[in-house]
Amino acid sequence: MTKMPIVTREDSLKERALEILNLKYPIEDDIKNSYKRRIFESHPDRHPELTDDPDKLREYQERIKVIIQAFELLLAVLNRAKIDPNKYCLLEDTDLIQSLLPENVKPFPLGKTEQEIWMERYGNLI
Repeated sequence: MTKMPIVTREDSLKERALEILNLKYPIEDDIKNSYKRRIFESHPDRHPELTDDPDKLREYQERIKVIIQAFELLLAVLNRAKIDPNKYCLLEDTDLIQSLLPENVKPFPLGKTEQEIWMERYGNLI
């Protein structure tokens, strides 16, 4: 009889943060690049139609908070810092996270991460 591995709250937060930034592995340069891209996509200044809709504006502001929490969590993981799950509570809001995930992270036939797409385009330059 095999034992099922126990998934801790911290582990599930790490997985969720990787999904939000559309990454498979926590690599510092990839985290930073994906973070910048996601913030740029979700920034309210890029969506002028939000000025007329305060509810939508609030939603985009929440998205940015979640992206920032995902970024901070993954950097803490890389720096081997102790993770306080309560600090990253927005990452547990499933409805908000689902609206944030890139299309290729949701159930989609290709399901490629940014790292895999980059590797296909440019190969391993190391």
